[in-house]
Amino acid sequence: MFTNVHDNKRSRRPGGSRKGSDWLAQATAYAKSYQSPVCSRGAAISAVKRARKGLGLTAVDIMVLDALFAPSQPQDWSEENTRPIVWPSNDELCEMTGLSLTSVKRHLRALIRAGLIAPKDSPTGQRSGRRDSDGRIVSAYGIDLSPIAVRIHEIREIGSIGLAKRARRREMEREWTILRKSIRMTTSAGLEYGLAGEWGAYDLALDGLITDKQARRPLEELLESLRELAARVEYAYNQANDIDGHNMTPTGATGGPHILTTTQLNFRNCNHKRSDANAPQIHSEAASGGRMAWQKPKSGKSVEQEENTSQSAETRREIDLINTITPGRVAYACPSLAAYGCNGRSWEAIWQTASKVRPGLGISDSAWHDANAILGREGAAAAVAIILEKLNDIRSAGGYLRGMTAKARAGKLQLERSIHGMAAQNSEARH
Repeated sequence: MFTNVHDNKRSRRPGGSRKGSDWLAQATAYAKSYQSPVCSRGAAISAVKRARKGLGLTAVDIMVLDALFAPSQPQDWSEENTRPIVWPSNDELCEMTGLSLTSVKRHLRALIRAGLIAPKDSPTGQRSGRRDSDGRIVSAYGIDLSPIAVRIHEIREIGSIGLAKRARRREMEREWTILRKSIRMTTSAGLEYGLAGEWGAYDLALDGLITDKQARRPLEELLESLRELAARVEYAYNQANDIDGHNMTPTGATGGPHILTTTQLNFRNCNHKRSDANAPQIHSEAASGGRMAWQKPKSGKSVEQEENTSQSAETRREIDLINTITPGRVAYACPSLAAYGCNGRSWEAIWQTASKVRPGLGISDSAWHDANAILGREGAAAAVAIILEKLNDIRSAGGYLRGMTAKARAGKLQLERSIHGMAAQNSEARH
């Protein structure tokens, strides 16, 4: 019996009605149907990773599967009369993944439920195995990985479907970002130049759509609403900019405010100096999304460095709460970290990833330094992970991090609640 996976005596009773018996029987049937080599070790794990979401697996499930594949050898997948079985104990899996014993058991069950592994139990219920001098498995009791080989074509198809869905999602996200930024820039221009139009109402409508997106309403539905809003904003701007045939662009401006467009924009040039000296410059608070832009003091030091950097009691309490968050919890709440090779096994891994990606997000050295000084390395890393996850809904990553740092200084950030809330949302979305 697979005693190292199931938690209680009732679930281990053979022949009885136990929870999960259907999917356990299915996984076992997959393993029994394995006859000869079908794919390589590398092809097997790669196919599962590409099909992760389609198979209903989490990033942590894949981490546990990686740990199971670690002791497997290429010849286990390529030679006749053998099968890919591994026999690491749960304690070894805990050490390899950094997870608790309860978590390891839970993720092993998830892999069985997905039909990727099956138990091959010894009479004593223990995992054990032996290889000969050439590395071939002579005897083995433990976890059978052959269901992956049996289902390799199906898994690859699931991965292909998932790839197409992700490509479609990326395209919709790209269009969402272009339209969102264009609407905001147009309404800001309308307010700046005093053009006739319900610019505030348009801004509120946009904020409502952004809130709905954060609540995980269907993106396709929201994108259609965003297109309609974009059309209304463009029409209103064009009408206001040419009332009775008069151009409402301020005198001396030759470039005119940004007009809404659905073509791809090169936002990297937004921080470059304008080549047209007469082009209109928007300096209002509305143009910066309702927040004044952070400016470097004349002394050359950051705002945080010039202020008293001694930690208040509120800040220390904030850091204590941050320290209750585990690296795995952050990785689960912010799955975008995985795209940068971060598995969430340690705080150091998350911090290194945050340090690597933050320049590309537009987070300055001083903002990163101040976040580390106030939030600590763990808090700063978790903050950037949150920003990375919410990137499409954040106007300025650097400004957002500075806002989080300021809140932490006042003891009002509650970063741990954000992480737990995002993790809960991800859990609901996956089940």
